[in-house]
Amino acid sequence: SLYKDQLNSKLETCWEKSGNLTQLLFSNDQKNQNQAEEDMIIALNNIQVSARHILTLKKHLDKHSSEVFSHIPSAVKMASHCLDALKDTSEAFMRIVYHNINRFVSMQVEKVSGPQALGSLLERFGQQSYEVQEREYASSEANDTYIPSLLRALELVHKGMKDKMTEANLELMLHALATSVVKRIEAFAMRKSFTFWGGLKFDKDIRKISGFFNGLCSRPVRTKFSRLMQIGSLLQVDKVEEILDYWTSDAQVWRLSPREVKLVLSLRLEFSKDEISKLKL
Repeated sequence: SLYKDQLNSKLETCWEKSGNLTQLLFSNDQKNQNQAEEDMIIALNNIQVSARHILTLKKHLDKHSSEVFSHIPSAVKMASHCLDALKDTSEAFMRIVYHNINRFVSMQVEKVSGPQALGSLLERFGQQSYEVQEREYASSEANDTYIPSLLRALELVHKGMKDKMTEANLELMLHALATSVVKRIEAFAMRKSFTFWGGLKFDKDIRKISGFFNGLCSRPVRTKFSRLMQIGSLLQVDKVEEILDYWTSDAQVWRLSPREVKLVLSLRLEFSKDEISKLKL
């Protein structure tokens, strides 16, 4: 529709205000960046609300046509078929919302404008050491500044959007942000080495981040963290063969493949590759 095209064009203009997306991400022109962000959020809100109103309109028209043409079944069917186009339009609007919210989240997680920027803090996860022993673990629990800093950065993103986005768009943004954070952390984790105590610390860190998102979202996000939590569980087994008890249990659905399970176990400094390769999963 013309209306949809106009709103979509408005969004593209928002992204292009600083020349291109990369320039927007790393621009020193904070005023221009903020204005582009504001315009984008307004356009996204308009599209999301329009999508909702279109579905409401369809519902009322469906009911009205059924009443008006109650004595002509073929007319009711034809009207229903025509009104299905409204549903298609609403879904097309929401695809625009999903696409651009993901672009917005990508912008947030790429921001490295300072040490406390979300992108900078996510990059620092790659520098966190999980090769710790018991004494170091106790100390890190008491003196950890990284996870609190990361949660503050995530909270700043949430606070910045809470009063600007519609409730539905805010929820979509938080879920997209959780997905992006999970992917980043998993990519870093699979390149690290862990001790048992490091695995315990990793598991606690993931649960803190998961708890943050669960506390803000109306729809649960726990499933997004399932793979990371299973990685954390694997990193805490005392012996390689212990995994067989978990693997054959009906208590959970494994999100990791047998190959990935072995890869995670190989990250433990105490486990030999020979033991891991002999596992029958």
